[in-house]
Amino acid sequence: MRLWSFHPRHLDDVGLSRAINEAIAGYKALTGQQKMWQNHSQLTRFKEQDEYASPRYNLMRYISVLIEHKTNLWHKQIGIKEYDIEQHTPQMMTVTEGQLKYEWQHYLNKLKTQKGRDKKLYEELKHIEMPEPHPIFSVIEGDIQEWERIR
Repeated sequence: MRLWSFHPRHLDDVGLSRAINEAIAGYKALTGQQKMWQNHSQLTRFKEQDEYASPRYNLMRYISVLIEHKTNLWHKQIGIKEYDIEQHTPQMMTVTEGQLKYEWQHYLNKLKTQKGRDKKLYEELKHIEMPEPHPIFSVIEGDIQEWERIR
């Protein structure tokens, strides 16, 4: 599972589809609809919000931004209704510069090396050192975050 911290506009079609599917799996794990992934490190940042933040609604907002770049079909697949998202304003979450850079290099490597990925997009993106973050994240100083599993 990979819940990218950078803006989904940088994802190729394969990456966006995978990101949506993995975020949906994360949402189902957070809501107890499936046992797999419940303790995955990628969900840690959603679980570790302060007492007033809701991991579920923050992840719903994360997914809705991904979906804006795909179709509204995915809302129906997991039962997210627009009024659910609008009624719950997620708190802004943070991501460290080191985490964002690590994920960016990880993604660029996937684009470059995996079969079926958009090599033209890789050529366009490879010069970007620091991508724009996903809209639910604000960037703060810091290294790779503790919950990350470094490969």
